[in-house]
Amino acid sequence: MTTTPSYGLTLTLHTDPPLDDNNVRDIGRRVTDNIDGARIVMTSHGQGADDDAHLASWTVLAGSTDARGVAAALAELHRVALDAVHALGVMRVAVEELSATSDAELTRKARARERAQLVGVDEFCEMLARPGEAPLSRSRFYELVKATPGFPEPVRPGRWTRHQAEAAAAELRDRPGPGRPPLSGDG
Repeated sequence: MTTTPSYGLTLTLHTDPPLDDNNVRDIGRRVTDNIDGARIVMTSHGQGADDDAHLASWTVLAGSTDARGVAAALAELHRVALDAVHALGVMRVAVEELSATSDAELTRKARARERAQLVGVDEFCEMLARPGEAPLSRSRFYELVKATPGFPEPVRPGRWTRHQAEAAAAELRDRPGPGRPPLSGDG
């Protein structure tokens, strides 16, 4: 059994004037209505007064068996989005990005983002340091791991999610009372 490869199709436009949230979502719906089997996975638009406020982006997940199908879906994404933007009266439009990314590459990028969200022992030691103090030593860190009930389990040996590490560090730094293990020095 073979599966149809899927692709993430992304279009980012620079518009003047900027699009609002409702316009961006409406254009996303138009895009998915016009590309067979497509579904919107992300829309975004810039905010504020800087140049990013003029950016609007759509990412669509679409399946195709060959390069021609992907190219046709990209062309359709481009056509439908530009037609919708022009229908809003926006005539100053520049394409910032028009790309197709394979399912395999989307998976690699997701894993890279996930790895970027992991912290090792050294970074965890820095998070545990109180303001103005040096980071904990590795030996003190491992003592703390053993002495602290409920210390988060690593997701991989020597790796914790950033969220786990930040929450544990905040709780340990702020824990009052004489029972709190000292965090500075080597024990």
